[in-house]
Amino acid sequence: MPDRSDRYQLPSWPKTQFDRDLWNEVFGDIAERLEAREGLEASFEMLQAQGVQASLDYIQATVAPQIATLQVSIDLAQDQIDKIVIDGISPNSAKLGGQLPGYYATAQALADGLAAKVAKTRKVAGKELSADVLLEKADVGLGNVDNTMDADKPVSTPQAAALAKRVPVDAAAGFTKTEKAQAVANIGAGLLAGFRNLIINPAGLQNQRGVVGAVTLAAGAFGHDRMKAGAAGCTYTYAAGGGVIVFTITAGSLQQVIPASELVGREGAYMLSWDGTAQGRINAGAYGASGTVGAVLTQASNHIVEWTAGTMSKPQLERDFVTEFTTMSTYELTRACHHYFRRISEPALHGVVLTGYGPVVSYQIDPPMRAAPALSFPNPVHIYDGAGGEGAITGVASVNGTNPWTLSFLPSLAAGGAFPTAGRPVMTRFGNGGRMDLNAEL
Repeated sequence: MPDRSDRYQLPSWPKTQFDRDLWNEVFGDIAERLEAREGLEASFEMLQAQGVQASLDYIQATVAPQIATLQVSIDLAQDQIDKIVIDGISPNSAKLGGQLPGYYATAQALADGLAAKVAKTRKVAGKELSADVLLEKADVGLGNVDNTMDADKPVSTPQAAALAKRVPVDAAAGFTKTEKAQAVANIGAGLLAGFRNLIINPAGLQNQRGVVGAVTLAAGAFGHDRMKAGAAGCTYTYAAGGGVIVFTITAGSLQQVIPASELVGREGAYMLSWDGTAQGRINAGAYGASGTVGAVLTQASNHIVEWTAGTMSKPQLERDFVTEFTTMSTYELTRACHHYFRRISEPALHGVVLTGYGPVVSYQIDPPMRAAPALSFPNPVHIYDGAGGEGAITGVASVNGTNPWTLSFLPSLAAGGAFPTAGRPVMTRFGNGGRMDLNAEL
């Protein structure tokens, strides 16, 4: 019969008949075991409830009175602390928790506390801490501070100096020459100020006479356009550099004449500047370095700017102050140089053969020159009349009429030249290979 000892297992053999007796026997035993278990659990729960209540009763009877006593002690101590703080009672006589202060302190604690204190001989702004310290504004470096309104405060000397350099926009300003030059340079207004340079061909790029190599000039003779030798002549070489010609004067002096007409409406103090080691001067003044040479120029006469031995490029003569170098456009510069000198290759001359004179020719000058030019022919110019008359012009026999804008002259002909038929028109031959110089230099 299955029982609890073998967990109610049935054997595999022999076969067991499952009937009412077997059922009642097995489940009856299980029912007994369950009833015993339930009785045990009921007993434990009763004991547990009884234990909790007992613990609560013990705490209420024993611990609660002790907590109440501790709270009374804390309240008493707080009252004593408040009395010390509020009433100023000496802590040496007051008790805290029924004990004097020394009860809570140790020698080490006292030493540590005193070490953190500052001696009363210590000074703040020169004043000892033995009494209340009253600091003045000077004690903290604010002796010059006052309550003056900002609008009423005076301007300091450095501020006044800085403000004096500002440009007013609501009134005319009186600048020194140096200040004017600096202002122009600061805003890059050299070109906006107009063409100030009175020197023609300052870049040295115009060389109509074709001088080359070491140029040696007699007194008053010209090399590069508008540049001529001084009273002792001049020897110089030149080279291109930075888009301009750099002159190296090795002997004598190199000068340019500024016509009085250039000063009409522009009289005043002028400054001469250039790049290089040469010394310069205006008229008969003393020689000096670039930017230091100045003179008052008027329209009453021509003026001379001149340089001695050394290098010289980008010369500039301008009124009042020195600015950055400027020059004319190539077109303007060419016309300006032609105003004084013009070398014409294979000139187009026209005229007519007059009885008893031979050919009389003319030339239209454009643009007009400074004055009626002197005429010369470094290379002969060939002309013909188309009917057998021809010749080579080598000079001027006589001038019929000339002015800054036109020429009319009787040419000198090379030997063998003849124009037998009066009334015939004459003109230069194309590709004649000649040159004609028109000179109105100063």
